Amino acid sequence: RGNDWAKKITKAAIRVLSDQDLVGVLMYRGGYSWLFPLTPAAQRRQLYTRIDGATPGDMPDFGSTMKMAYAALKNANAALKHCIIISDGDPSMPSPQLLQQFRAGGITISTIGIAPHRPQQVQSLKIIAKATRGRYYYAKNPRQLPQIFIKEAAVVRRSLIANETFTPILKSVTEPIKGFAAGEFPPLLAFVVTELKPRAEEPLQAIYRGESSPLLAHWQYGLGRGVAFTSDATGNWGKHWVNWEKFSKFWTQTIRWATRKRPKSDLEITTRIVSGDGRVQVEAFGDDGEPLDGLDFRGFVKWPKARYGGEGSESRAGGQSFELQQVAPGRYEGRFDAADVGTYLVSVSYPQADGRPVAETSGVSVSYSPEYNTTGPNIALLEKIAGAGKYGRLLSGDATVDNVFRHDLPASMTTLPLWRTLLWTALGLFLLDIFLRRVLIDWGKISEKFLMLGALVIPRLRERLARIVRADADPVQAALAAKRADLVGADAERKAALLDALAEAEPYEEEQAAAAGAATGVSVPGRKAPAKKEKTAASAYTSRLLQAKKQALDERKRKK
Repeated sequence: RGNDWAKKITKAAIRVLSDQDLVGVLMYRGGYSWLFPLTPAAQRRQLYTRIDGATPGDMPDFGSTMKMAYAALKNANAALKHCIIISDGDPSMPSPQLLQQFRAGGITISTIGIAPHRPQQVQSLKIIAKATRGRYYYAKNPRQLPQIFIKEAAVVRRSLIANETFTPILKSVTEPIKGFAAGEFPPLLAFVVTELKPRAEEPLQAIYRGESSPLLAHWQYGLGRGVAFTSDATGNWGKHWVNWEKFSKFWTQTIRWATRKRPKSDLEITTRIVSGDGRVQVEAFGDDGEPLDGLDFRGFVKWPKARYGGEGSESRAGGQSFELQQVAPGRYEGRFDAADVGTYLVSVSYPQADGRPVAETSGVSVSYSPEYNTTGPNIALLEKIAGAGKYGRLLSGDATVDNVFRHDLPASMTTLPLWRTLLWTALGLFLLDIFLRRVLIDWGKISEKFLMLGALVIPRLRERLARIVRADADPVQAALAAKRADLVGADAERKAALLDALAEAEPYEEEQAAAAGAATGVSVPGRKAPAKKEKTAASAYTSRLLQAKKQALDERKRKK
């Protein structure tokens, strides 16, 4: 579980780093080694794969891995160097000399204690963090670890302020600092550590912990200009500068360069980039507005730094001369190679009658590769791709004309191996043939069993179908049938009850009982008549009732 959390939080820390940051992971797996050394964070996918496959063990001591981390960070080209240690505090403490080396080298260490065996064990983590000017965290819940690592990793990305007194170094003389010599710039107390833009020039730089960083940088952006001074122009970091006698001159020249307007000239120069070529067009007119013809124009283009060796090269070293030809009255045109990304400074000039040159300067920028300038379809390339196949064609975009689903292509044949299927089929038929030849089957008994099974199943199916039919019948008819059954049942019950009452009230002969049972549909056992008794009024009444009942039954039979 601990290794799973370590992998998750390590990947979370790498995720928030910028592509230019360096990251490395040290671990113990039977010995101290790098899972991967300092590597640009841009290679995140490869690093995540290495982390997922890691199997770290319990580290015996802090000192061994800290020595390896110090050796790597000491020589790393980075402005900020930071370590993060996560542990239960069980490994033994590093030596005081090693902690002093981290502090002297400006390498901070933040420690995180998680699940210590004893509360006293985290004291070693606190000592390491305090000795190296780092931070100590105690995570009671493992879910806090990713947030802690993200917070620590964000330290690498924040804007860095170098609070250290330094003297600016003159790297190259450009227009904003003309008239200044190396060694005459007063010291500054701090500056912001930055990186130089690809197309910027760096006349002044600062040194921080053995690494250079731009102090004054300026660049051309289209028709505009930009200047960056990474220190202070007030009495906070620049208290020695505000009392410097050339303080006003420095800022006057810098601001004038950034805001300078083009002076009035008889030359109008236009520059543009077409398919990797720089095009220069100059129109020359005299004071009277008449075009100037027959001038001997010469041009010079200053390449961007990427063209002539990178940022370490002298900015004035790379360039190319080109000629301008007159193409119309007062109009001259020339070309130069502009295949690389960057800013090209173009200057043109011609000599006057007295030998003094008349010059004009302009610039043009290539912000991205020329291939991105193509906005329309590359028909030639598409036709070439379509012709690479035997039956390919370039579609026009009209569905009725292209008919992409037409079936005029020649039929193709593809072989499919069937030997496995045929082999299993032959094996099955062979076994079936053996079974039919060797086993005697009494088909009469089998048919008899099927008939018996049908005799049992068919009545049940018929009964179930009848139930389904009754259930699906008209609800009105079903209700009437149910009511009729109830009435018939009730009539039979009333008849049986009446006969029972008559039998108890007056004994009757066996023949009368049989007649009454036949009339009512109920079997009533007869009894032999007792000795004649004297007729009473009650018996006479009963006899009349029986007679009337018998007549009613006979009448109903006749009607039926």
